Amino acid sequence: MKRSIFFKIFGSYFFLTVALSGLIVLISSYLIRDYQVERTARELKDIAAVVGTSMTQQPFSEGRTASIDHFVKQLGRQINARITLVDWEGKVIADSEEDPQKMENHRTRTEIAQAFEGNTGRFLRFSETLGQQMLYVAIPIQKDRKTLYVVRASKFLKDIKVVSRELNARILQISIIILILALVAAFIFARTIYGPIRELTSAIKRVAGHDFSVRVLLKQQDELKEVADSFNDMTDEMQGLFSELTRQKEELNSIISSLQEGLLVLDGEERVLFTNESLKAVTGRDLENGKLYWETIREPGINELINRVRADRHNHVEEITVNGLIFLCSATFLTSKEEIVLVFHDITEIRKLEKVKSDFVLNVSHELRTPLTSIKGFIDTMDEGELSDEQRSYLAIIKRNTARLINVVKDLLV
Repeated sequence: MKRSIFFKIFGSYFFLTVALSGLIVLISSYLIRDYQVERTARELKDIAAVVGTSMTQQPFSEGRTASIDHFVKQLGRQINARITLVDWEGKVIADSEEDPQKMENHRTRTEIAQAFEGNTGRFLRFSETLGQQMLYVAIPIQKDRKTLYVVRASKFLKDIKVVSRELNARILQISIIILILALVAAFIFARTIYGPIRELTSAIKRVAGHDFSVRVLLKQQDELKEVADSFNDMTDEMQGLFSELTRQKEELNSIISSLQEGLLVLDGEERVLFTNESLKAVTGRDLENGKLYWETIREPGINELINRVRADRHNHVEEITVNGLIFLCSATFLTSKEEIVLVFHDITEIRKLEKVKSDFVLNVSHELRTPLTSIKGFIDTMDEGELSDEQRSYLAIIKRNTARLINVVKDLLV
């Protein structure tokens, strides 16, 4: 544990310092190279401008081609740069490194084409003639605003790289010194905070083991002291909360266990999350948490209800017969957790009472129907005889109420 904590802290600073140092070296290398290229490009432009000025001061003719080529070669050796003079058609008139008669047409070269458009041409590419990477800068030689020739100056990229490497070496040396100093500081810092972190780690492990009496006391007055104080406050709160949660959990388990209704909770993978004792009366089996419910419950009615709820993602309430008992099963789908909660309410006795009631009503209705029919027959017979007005009035009342009783019996039989 000691090596792990210490080297995690020290290693983080080590890799961060190395990464930053490497990034600084890379950025510096890029900036130095870019600066050297820009600086060399300005020098080449000045060289080309000097050559172009000398060309415009002296009239150019076919007879002067050899002397111009000789002048260009001498100048190129003096300034350590390659100079090329190209006419409007792209033909090389003079070159400080090669025989212009043997050189190919340069009209399509990027920097040459840019110069003939009246701009300063610039391009970095591999020279097929010399077989090396070179930086080219070309400027137009104009007369009466018309470009007649192009002077191109170039240098080997390796010359630029030599200067860049020297500067990069110095930057690398400085970076190494800074890196060493930073690592020493990181080592000291890691050792300083190692002790308190180890103590906090040990205390956290004890809290994870439900030992909320642990406290961390640090002497130094810094952020770690604040962390330790906050940790102590947290353990006090956790001790109270844990006690309260334990009490509530025990009460909840007691309530659920005492329920007469069977309770079954399934997760999204149809594994058993929770059951109570009353569920055993429903299934006749013990269900273990974490197992698939269909490994234990094999009643088709329950399986069909669970599959229907899972497919519809809606709540369902159905009557299910299991082992000769009738249950009103309420299946609730919890969308947020993809869980299903099933509550089994035993309504076997209720259905038996309803059956007894139905049979009683049916028997009573049949028993009443026969005498009422007879009474109705006698009333019809009496109605055909000679009766006084008062007798006929009483008979109408009896007839009306008899018909009402017959209708009531019919409704009971429906």
